[in-house]
Amino acid sequence: MTRIVPDASVGMKWIIAEEQSDFAARLTGSEYELVVPDLFHLELANVIWKQFRRGEVDAAAARELLDLIKGLPVERTNTNELLPPALDIAMQHRRTVYDSVHVALALREQCQFVTADLRLFNALSAAYPGTMLWVEAIAEPPLQ
Repeated sequence: MTRIVPDASVGMKWIIAEEQSDFAARLTGSEYELVVPDLFHLELANVIWKQFRRGEVDAAAARELLDLIKGLPVERTNTNELLPPALDIAMQHRRTVYDSVHVALALREQCQFVTADLRLFNALSAAYPGTMLWVEAIAEPPLQ
């Protein structure tokens, strides 16, 4: 089983069909073990709130999406222990601590961090070449 750290840009693609959702869906198979910082669900809920605010979803749909988020097959990790390396990453690369905590988790777990945020990927892929994974690079699972 391959351990992966997805960010919220990938997580949203699991609950809302949008560009690259098919790539993100590959991570939900049994060959992947997904680990996220405990702020992952909060970030997803905030995206839903933004969609509500823009009129893209109504209140009922927002609550349904929230229920889907709560059921995602991810293992949550305490963010507190990741804050020191995340802050260092954020300061060194001029990224948010929110983004950097995912990178810090992937580095600690010695696995890859997958994102659908092109700006984030481009900003960090040279500094963390074995860690950063672009969502479209997720290989199709082998046929059983």
